[in-house]
Amino acid sequence: MEKDDFLKLAQKEKKDEGEIFVNDKSSVWISRALIGIAAFISAIKESQNLPFLDILAMLCLSIGVGELYKYFARKEIKYLFLFILLFIVGIVAIVFFLKDLYYG
Repeated sequence: MEKDDFLKLAQKEKKDEGEIFVNDKSSVWISRALIGIAAFISAIKESQNLPFLDILAMLCLSIGVGELYKYFARKEIKYLFLFILLFIVGIVAIVFFLKDLYYG
């Protein structure tokens, strides 16, 4: 391939490093906001003696999916470990939430 071919191929992708960086940073801010809102709502629910396991399950499973993506992208075992841990906590929270919902 010639230099011009590489340039044309790169221009077809239409993804520059700045766009990728912004998307990555927005994902970080989304995660932080999710954690903050979940903590706030959980605190309110706990103060009213309401279970917060539904929020815990959503939080763990959504962050776990992000860790699974990181594992596939970077092939680092720490991300797989975090995914498994978060997935287990999320599933346990769902089970206890449903148990409380039905047998309440």
